[in-house]
Amino acid sequence: MLFRSDYETAPYFDPPLTCVGVPRVDFGEAASRMLLERLANPDAPRERQELPVQVVLRASTGHG
Repeated sequence: MLFRSDYETAPYFDPPLTCVGVPRVDFGEAASRMLLERLANPDAPRERQELPVQVVLRASTGHG
């Protein structure tokens, strides 16, 4: 089983859940900045930003 975001409780499930850890603060900051830029200039080209994620492998996918 795989979950987005590395929930604090994921290691305590049986089996411990594999997760994709996302930098929530970075996501929020990027989304806020992009929204403000869009509001200031609605005709600007759309921006795509990729932020790093981390796969946290645990027993739910045969690891750990």
